Amino acid sequence: MSAVDDYHTLLLAKREKLNKGNDGSLISLILKGFKTTGIAIAVWCWGYLGMSVAWIFVLLFFHIVSEEVTKQIKSKRRYALQAMCSEKGAILSRVDKSHASWIYFPEVERAEWLNKMVKQLWPVIAEYVENLIVTTIQDSIQGYMPANLGVFKFNNVDMGDIPIRIEGVKVYTDVNKQDEIIVDVNVRYAGDANIKCTVKGINFGIKSLRIYGNLRCVINPLISDVPIIGGLTVFFLNCPEVTFDMTAAANILDLPVIKKTIKDIVCNVLSDLCVLPRRIPIALHGSVDSTMIKYPPPEGLVIIHMVECKALKSADINIIGKGKSDPYCTIGG
Repeated sequence: MSAVDDYHTLLLAKREKLNKGNDGSLISLILKGFKTTGIAIAVWCWGYLGMSVAWIFVLLFFHIVSEEVTKQIKSKRRYALQAMCSEKGAILSRVDKSHASWIYFPEVERAEWLNKMVKQLWPVIAEYVENLIVTTIQDSIQGYMPANLGVFKFNNVDMGDIPIRIEGVKVYTDVNKQDEIIVDVNVRYAGDANIKCTVKGINFGIKSLRIYGNLRCVINPLISDVPIIGGLTVFFLNCPEVTFDMTAAANILDLPVIKKTIKDIVCNVLSDLCVLPRRIPIALHGSVDSTMIKYPPPEGLVIIHMVECKALKSADINIIGKGKSDPYCTIGG
């Protein structure tokens, strides 16, 4: 059996293990029966003690929200694993099957040869990422942590055996300058990473880490000497989508509000590292200054004039005359 076959066997085994959790087995039916009986007994005791019925509806609302969040997480996890095993099958399962799949991606090309290279390079890439998380990202996360949570630390970082996947590549041919090449790469990580952390003396883990984003590589400048490429700049156009599950003592952190806070911290750290306008410069020739490719000169200037505002609310109280407003304009995509 080849290495590629071993890789696909590992992915299929993980997918089968995930799907088994949703089968209507006898054990799951028994557990569901005990759960239903327990809820019925709790409701009876609630009425017997004469407590307000409104609290039941409040608890029921939170239970429904939790079930819906869990269902969405499992659906995304199944799709990510399906995409790792069969990208075409995963895409076609979510689009109209009356059209060919290439119609939906007319400008994006597949690059399976890159995935084969990444698979062989993954042990080295994983080691680099693990060191980067411990030496750089840990300090950045600490800077965003609330002061009352104390010290944050990674106890163990293992990126697993399933590599990151390149799902599509788009090369821009019409808007480039003569001395640069712009390439957009759709990357997805849905591997078997195992991360152990500590915050304020509480140990917890992160599993089912999933990352998806659009990575742009700007190859610039092009030179007439080996290696032809003088340098390149790498960055995300937008903050990548990051999802994960908590383990061990942090099960309580799976609550939507607290989990969203942790995700916001991770997104802030990524934005500070490699989301536009932040860039990662890589100089490949001695004559190239990495500062110049990290901070390229602006290509133009946009001036926006706000013409008119209506129905502004009074934000300042004025004893004599009318109050004044404090208007401001927010521009974003």
